[in-house]
Amino acid sequence: MSDTSYDLASGRTVGVSGFGDPKSRRIVLLCMPPPIAGAFDPDPQVTARHDVHVIVLDRPGYVATDAVDDAATPSVEQAALDLAHYFAEIHLLPTTTRAGSVRTIGAIGWGWGGATALLFAARN
Repeated sequence: MSDTSYDLASGRTVGVSGFGDPKSRRIVLLCMPPPIAGAFDPDPQVTARHDVHVIVLDRPGYVATDAVDDAATPSVEQAALDLAHYFAEIHLLPTTTRAGSVRTIGAIGWGWGGATALLFAARN
């Protein structure tokens, strides 16, 4: 289950989970492969030891994230687009903090999630 949900400007809702320090300048975007969805930290001990904020968005059609529409199947492109919209709408793209220091966003995933992370990183 996701920690919370966020309504995108497009009208779609995405499920969002976070781990680690939400005030960290280093954000790790974790893109999950099917069938994993919702709040999942693959190694909580590693997350706790590092100054990072891990963010996970549910894929389209899973847990708290709306499907694209009834006829569409979830896609890597739609998942990457959801990520870009989410980060832009919560003002993390461009990646600066209120104090002006640079925030970095790293994207990582495996399988389907790896392709999503790669597409997100390439476009942003």
